[in-house]
Amino acid sequence: MRGWRLTMGVAYAGGPLGGSVHMLKPSVNATHFFKLSRRSSVAVNAEAGYILPLSKDCSHTYVERDATGKTLCVPEVERFTVGGEFSVRGFQTGTLGPFETLAGRSGPVGAYAMQVYNVDYIFKINDPLRFVVWGDAGVGYGYKEPFSFGKLRYSTGVELRIFLPVFQFPLRFIYAFNPQRKPGDQFQGFQFTIGSGY
Repeated sequence: MRGWRLTMGVAYAGGPLGGSVHMLKPSVNATHFFKLSRRSSVAVNAEAGYILPLSKDCSHTYVERDATGKTLCVPEVERFTVGGEFSVRGFQTGTLGPFETLAGRSGPVGAYAMQVYNVDYIFKINDPLRFVVWGDAGVGYGYKEPFSFGKLRYSTGVELRIFLPVFQFPLRFIYAFNPQRKPGDQFQGFQFTIGSGY
């Protein structure tokens, strides 16, 4: 496999379309595949996204919502999640973005902006098996939090992908290492999932 793949999109909600959520959500994803030999290749991926709320009479955090009684400008389900098998492997889904405390428990609430980078060295063992050495980086940002490469979090590891005729996507066995551990990290040394990473 070789070549480029570029995907750009813009989601729009509210305004003349109606509804309770008013936002603009552009995103871009670029992937480059380098073929090294008959059995090996390298894939490099970069992804970024941003959410611009279009309503001013709303809350950007749960703390603000509880204090003002105004609904959230952008619900959690519409925000970006950074961390997980399809993002920065090893970290639990969404845990590389903003956290808030709700009902006495702290948890991820989704990001208003994000950047994610992935590099995979892929070796074809045989037809159904691929061995992957990978490195990921990424971070999610809160409302109006500035982009910064200094805030990126990193993970690395190896992965076994099994392509079976009964599945359209590979089975993925991910072994991950956190080279920059910090207090509060929610990290898993092993993850399993079904589906392509990017």
